[in-house]
Amino acid sequence: MSHSATPEYREYHLTIGDANFFFISDTNFIAESQHLGVTMHSHKFYELFYVLNGSMILVTEHGNTQLNEGDFACISPGVTHTTIIHPNSKRLEMVFSLERSSSKTNHKYYQAYKTIFKKKTLHIPSFSGANAFKRLVRYFTSEHPDKNELIIACLHEIMILMKATQNTEDSPLEMMNVEDSNNYRNYLIDEYFVNKFQHASLSNLAHLLHLSPQQTQRIIKNIYHQTFTERVTQMRMEYAKKLLSESRLSVSQIATECGYTGSNGFFVAFKKHFGTTPKEMRKKLEPQMDEMRSNFPGL
Repeated sequence: MSHSATPEYREYHLTIGDANFFFISDTNFIAESQHLGVTMHSHKFYELFYVLNGSMILVTEHGNTQLNEGDFACISPGVTHTTIIHPNSKRLEMVFSLERSSSKTNHKYYQAYKTIFKKKTLHIPSFSGANAFKRLVRYFTSEHPDKNELIIACLHEIMILMKATQNTEDSPLEMMNVEDSNNYRNYLIDEYFVNKFQHASLSNLAHLLHLSPQQTQRIIKNIYHQTFTERVTQMRMEYAKKLLSESRLSVSQIATECGYTGSNGFFVAFKKHFGTTPKEMRKKLEPQMDEMRSNFPGL
């Protein structure tokens, strides 16, 4: 998901019965025309994908799934994943959490949706909510005076259709128990590292959070048990490994893609992180690359 220099995040609240949904999106929510996704990562939120046209590959720790136009997928909290988007394709991506509206209320709707989302990777081929998703795209990019109300109405329709489409009698995998799932600040931090690690700046992140750099550093340490620099380096190294295994880019090109201004700094960081050189790593990963190409010849 590509972002502008100063993303404008918006939060949309939706209630169905006693189930509360908290959708979060930015204004640039459609990814398109790229071969490689971001580095493997996970969230404390559910992540929703809908293929508007073309196709994409959803890569998770549990396996790979190809999504074609009209397909819908939802990733549960804690599942490590990334996406590979085929050329001339477009996907819609949003993030949401699910909570009960009150501990004292009847939780029939909450339990129904929780059952649906217990699957670590929920995949619904040719989802019947295609028109609702397409309207959602139009509303996001429109200047309609009732824009927010229209977006919420679309989200409501999509959730109702999901409930009607999904067979809740299946035996779903248990999802991990994730606390503080609607922590907006933690979401912003996670999204910043995922999408901005090549050119990450502690001062820019602090500005986004309306906090001081010192406060931001403490929060990052609490979340990841890493400093800001350590987190950025880890994201860069994971992306470098991905590019080594899935592309034919040279080492110097990969260094640039990962945010390094020169190959020497990248080489030193890579050797320190992995204990091997980029060229040695690529040779080791070549069998994985050959396997992916055989499974997905279009790459």
